[in-house]
Amino acid sequence: MRWGETVDNLSSYAYLDDALVLVFAFWRSDPPGREQRIFAVTVSPDEFTATLDGALDLLEAKAAEPRP
Repeated sequence: MRWGETVDNLSSYAYLDDALVLVFAFWRSDPPGREQRIFAVTVSPDEFTATLDGALDLLEAKAAEPRP
């Protein structure tokens, strides 16, 4: 992922082994003692694909709604 100046404190990594592993890390200068946070999740490729398909279906349904 490429990020601009507004989110230059975020790093992301992904790799596929038997499962898809997604890692996000961000840092900030306040509050003290919480400078960096790291989040990781492991998900099966099939579950990840189903999640993306579901999100796409919702976006397409929303785009098809008439605008007021």
